[in-house]
Amino acid sequence: MTPQDHAQAAADLLDAEAMSPAEQAKLLKSMEQQMQQHAKNLEFEEAAKLRDRLHEIKERMFIN
Repeated sequence: MTPQDHAQAAADLLDAEAMSPAEQAKLLKSMEQQMQQHAKNLEFEEAAKLRDRLHEIKERMFIN
């Protein structure tokens, strides 16, 4: 991941932490749909970036 990707992941995490559980679920679902669309369009690098961001967000949300 590039520094910009890490910055975006951090911003996504801060946004997610400030949301209600329902809003968090919507955010995660939206990101998962974007990831799948990137993969469908053979944009594997973008899909992988979203996968990594999703993993980081889920890990932090459910550990805390």
